[in-house]
Amino acid sequence: MVCVRIHFSGCPSVTFIWIPGARLSEFRNVVGWEMLMHRLPKLRTLNIVFIGDECPLADMPRDFTFKSKEIQQGRKEAASSLNIRYMLIDALYQSYAKSNQYLEPDFVVALDAGFKFYPSWRDALPHMVRQSGAAMIYTEFNQKDCEDNLDIVKNETGDDLQIILAPQRNPFQSLRPVRCSDRTGNYEPHSVIYTNDFICAVRKN
Repeated sequence: MVCVRIHFSGCPSVTFIWIPGARLSEFRNVVGWEMLMHRLPKLRTLNIVFIGDECPLADMPRDFTFKSKEIQQGRKEAASSLNIRYMLIDALYQSYAKSNQYLEPDFVVALDAGFKFYPSWRDALPHMVRQSGAAMIYTEFNQKDCEDNLDIVKNETGDDLQIILAPQRNPFQSLRPVRCSDRTGNYEPHSVIYTNDFICAVRKN
């Protein structure tokens, strides 16, 4: 859904989406990523790379394809031409970006990123905002963290940064409330939060 908002002319037929800082929550239900494809009629091949030192490689293959029979039934005519490839990389993004395995992405997406809370992001950010102009999209739980993260992105990536989507509420946020356990003072006591509640997108000019 983020792809729909950012790439206004329509996604290309082959798209690479990199998910840095990936955790189990990002790929425990790959059918959710398949749903993305079916809202993008021009898309024929989707490559999703989950990158992070929390990838549970002992429980899942490193490289696989999968298509849900139930979802494909709604697009029988195009089903044979659709392909989704999932890859898991057990490394920090900055290490992966310097490796021979790296392929240039169309989108880099950090979900509920927390750039301000995890120092390792600062070394990764210059590699996440690509010279190719690929969009770097991140989400956050609240507006303040989303804005603070943007300041960090600006500091780490230079002056030639274009803000495609300023920090704002994400229209594709989760609709499932979660009780907030945060104690940093960013939330009201006993409040509920929604994952991916706020969004921002940037790229190099």
